[in-house]
Amino acid sequence: MPQSKSVLEILAGVKRTFSRAQFEEVVEGRRWQFLKVADKISLRSFGLTALNAHLADGKGGQSEVSHTIYEDNPSLDDSEDCLDLSAQGVFMEVKWKPMGNGNQHFGWGITRKGKWVKTMYVDEYTEYPDKCLFCYQKVTHVSIQVATLSALVDYLVPYQSGGGYESALLGIWFGMQEFMEQTLAESQARVAALCEIVQQQKYDSRLFLTVYSK
Repeated sequence: MPQSKSVLEILAGVKRTFSRAQFEEVVEGRRWQFLKVADKISLRSFGLTALNAHLADGKGGQSEVSHTIYEDNPSLDDSEDCLDLSAQGVFMEVKWKPMGNGNQHFGWGITRKGKWVKTMYVDEYTEYPDKCLFCYQKVTHVSIQVATLSALVDYLVPYQSGGGYESALLGIWFGMQEFMEQTLAESQARVAALCEIVQQQKYDSRLFLTVYSK
């Protein structure tokens, strides 16, 4: 697939309003930006999505214990173009709604290889092994389905609070930016820590060689 135009190139051809096709083309630009660094940054798998269980602590209070979707061992959608829990990328939840004895969660994602995906998982309230139960939501089913951006937007529109496809596309647009900003902050913190260690090691080496050579 040829690389999409830059955001500036697209905006140069827009007067006052975006067509849906133009809006989607702009968002595709974020996908190409993501692909430039996707193989150079840490990306979690969908199965490592962390969920919290609220537990009674036996003293009238509550505590939380974190668990992952992997640990719940849910069933997977085996339809065509569906991925498993090892799929790595950026995943963001958009909406959840009550369903039976639990909830259904809807969202979107983009994989390390740049594939847009529609995400959905179902949780049910159940007992937590060897704990005093207050509220534990166990994930029982997961679907991660590859889709075009247009199909993904259609999937997300019913779960928007308003704005239709514009709201869905803006959510992806700013969601990608939020992820990049967070990744940059984490990278800068790691680089700062590494710089401190390297400087300390250089100092230690000079001191060691000074003592050792005597």
